[in-house]
Amino acid sequence: AWGQLGTKMPLADLLRHIIDDVNYPRELERLFDDPADRDARMAAVEEVVNAAASYEAQRRPPGDSPARITEFLDDLLVSGRDESRDKEKDLSRNAVALMTLHSAKGLEFPRVYLVGMEEGILPHRRSLDIGESAIAEERRLCYVGVTRAQEELSLSLALTRRKWGKPRDTHPSRFLYEMTGKAENPHATNRQPKRQPPVGRK
Repeated sequence: AWGQLGTKMPLADLLRHIIDDVNYPRELERLFDDPADRDARMAAVEEVVNAAASYEAQRRPPGDSPARITEFLDDLLVSGRDESRDKEKDLSRNAVALMTLHSAKGLEFPRVYLVGMEEGILPHRRSLDIGESAIAEERRLCYVGVTRAQEELSLSLALTRRKWGKPRDTHPSRFLYEMTGKAENPHATNRQPKRQPPVGRK
């Protein structure tokens, strides 16, 4: 049945249909007690759906028939081949290193780019559900990232992100507001009462 549907609907819609049909979230709840494990696996599936939507938008002219799922998977396999060299060699050659904030602890780099400075990414959406103690831990991780930079620090966010293959508006991270000394992020949840900035500081 999925093969027939695949000839009629966009890839992202087909993948969402399959995920709903097999009730993947319920299966994750059955297999994993830790919500973090479930979230990580669900996020990985969501990225596949986002990749399918991007693939179809870039590879297919408007009005053309939907891409086949086999074409998309073949493309993923080809582009996903590991062609990277040893990381230590790359770093010594002044290359770009992608890493999590956790793995960056204790390291320093001439230039650091913190990407995804958005509510739901940093701080992570799970921490928003837990409350201020979890947000404080996310704030410490953000501080780790900021202090890794020896010469130059760049902070960035996307104005929209794909969520299950559809573009969604984002909201800047509350940490950006805190770092710049501006008013609190109007989109932040679990906000504390507004604090006055220290007198005399810029």
